[in-house]
Amino acid sequence: RRLQLGDAMIKRLILTSVGAAAILAFASMANASGISNGGFELGSPNAALYQTIGAGDGTTISDWTVGGSSIDWIHGYWEGSSGSLADKSVDLSGNQHGSISQIVSGLITGQWYKLSFDTALNPDHDDAPQSLAWTFGSQGGAAAGTTDPNTGWTSFAFSFMWTDGAVATLLFATTVSPNNCCWGPALDNVALEAVPLPE
Repeated sequence: RRLQLGDAMIKRLILTSVGAAAILAFASMANASGISNGGFELGSPNAALYQTIGAGDGTTISDWTVGGSSIDWIHGYWEGSSGSLADKSVDLSGNQHGSISQIVSGLITGQWYKLSFDTALNPDHDDAPQSLAWTFGSQGGAAAGTTDPNTGWTSFAFSFMWTDGAVATLLFATTVSPNNCCWGPALDNVALEAVPLPE
């Protein structure tokens, strides 16, 4: 009996270890396919309330690369989506229309993902249409905020089954009128997570 009890305990320990390893592996996979610095908090801000960052810059805002013309990195000029002035965000039109992108790795073909983010109107010109487009592999969509950042942000979420391999670029770009040079949609709180299969 002692030997049988010992065997049962050993089996339980093995099963527990295998389960823990599987959980750790899944957590590692989930982290690998997440977004880095999705709130735009990390980087090298200057002392102003915002700074304009030109195309090709991939270091000022950690893990993000600026495209198009330029963007504005907001750090105190208006509230982030958390409702705090200390919460950073970006305006997708700096001196002209811009974009911001990040390379995401660790993606799994056949896995369902949910991309979410918050957007708002630039309060300096909130009567102008301000919309953004996003692309991620073969996926894509559009979104537009309805209020300025100090009033509240609009949250968007898009779910899709991934079919485009382990690595892809996530890009957000302003889609406002060419006449609206400098007041793009605000973007904050970008996240990507693996989700269960939809019912």
